Amino acid sequence: HGDTLYSSMVSDSLGNEFRRLLIFYDVRFFRKDMQGKCDSLSYSTTDSTFKMYRDPIVWDDSTQITGDTIYLLTKNDQPDTLKVLSNAFMVSRADSIRYNQVKGRLMIGNFQKGELRKVYVNGNGEAVYYPKEEDGDYLGMNRSICSRILIRLVNSEVKRLTWIGKPEGVMHPMDKIPNDRKTLEGFSPRFDERPLNKVDLFK
Repeated sequence: HGDTLYSSMVSDSLGNEFRRLLIFYDVRFFRKDMQGKCDSLSYSTTDSTFKMYRDPIVWDDSTQITGDTIYLLTKNDQPDTLKVLSNAFMVSRADSIRYNQVKGRLMIGNFQKGELRKVYVNGNGEAVYYPKEEDGDYLGMNRSICSRILIRLVNSEVKRLTWIGKPEGVMHPMDKIPNDRKTLEGFSPRFDERPLNKVDLFK
């Protein structure tokens, strides 16, 4: 949904025709396993890629991803690859009051069967992460800096972080976490903006 929708057939330099869709202003989209919003969006059948511009945001269950520009590549009508270009920030709910957070310059997400499973951060990586023991109790809060970070998710929940390179970090016990260390700069949970059904697209 958006204020203006423009669809056309376009020919490339080789004479091959493809469809291009442009949506402008207050764009929102909804599917059962993913929702999002942005200022403007384009889609082309040549590469099956949705390109979101100006304050784009994507929600996948308990995970929120933002950045300057977001590309969502699809395959067989399912999400396949997510590319967040510049100022990438991922927020994932650990529980009702805690959030796992990862930010960096570039972020690449990979889906399996329509579910986000891996996220790779390349450049200026920072993380706030609450690792858990097997019984579900928190081990503490890890705050770290590393150029490259690999995040693995299960059911849209962060399960493991792998720091690639030479990370610098501190593990805080749960009862000794400084208030000013709980969030990364730019942290802004916006789950209340997420469209929960098709009707929400028109609100």
